[in-house]
This record gives sequence, structure tokens and C-alpha cells, in this order.
Amino acid sequence: ETLQLAFATSRRWLEDGKTISIQKAPTSFGAVSFNMKSKLGEGRVEVHVELPEKKTPAKTFLRVRLPDGWKIQQCKAGEEKVTVLADGTADLSKFRGALQLEFLVAK
Repeated sequence: ETLQLAFATSRRWLEDGKTISIQKAPTSFGAVSFNMKSKLGEGRVEVHVELPEKKTPAKTFLRVRLPDGWKIQQCKAGEEKVTVLADGTADLSKFRGALQLEFLVAK
């Protein structure tokens, strides 16, 4: 069982200064919330995620679709590095509950 978050967002939604916010979206695992704040001018995207706590998916992925020309350099949850694929998909499978992520980005 896999939970995929933000896979179909528009790249324009994360232009510098923009925010994507989803609150208590129902999923088969329970409610999910996330807030993505684009700070491309500062070289980062900040993401707060609230993952389901009652029923835990085997795999959880969050995709950060940056505007054309931008690439994710790395992602961290606190001091812990998070695996990110070339398409901007972060593997959050080992995390539970509320999570603060910082994606470092560059042109």
C-alpha cells in the first residue's frame, strides 16, 4: 500500500513566493495535510507534512514539482537527509506524524 502526495501539482504552483496548502485531505490511510512554501529566491522550498497516524502505509512519497529550470539538490528532515529521486519525489516511508522538510534547490 502506497501513499502518494502532490504528484499532479502544476509546476507553476511552486513559483517563488507561492504556497500549496492541503488540509485534512481524506485518504484510505486517514487524513493528510501538507503545506509547501516556495522560497526559490532563497534556494529552498519548505514543506510541513502531517502524515496519517492510525493506519500507516508501507510506502509514502511526496513529489515537489519545481518550475522548469529548477532542481532539488537535497532534502532534510531536521538533520536527517531524505532520499529524493530525480523527478522530485521524496521517500517519506520511514516517517510518521508531523514532519518539517527543507528542500534545497538551484537553477
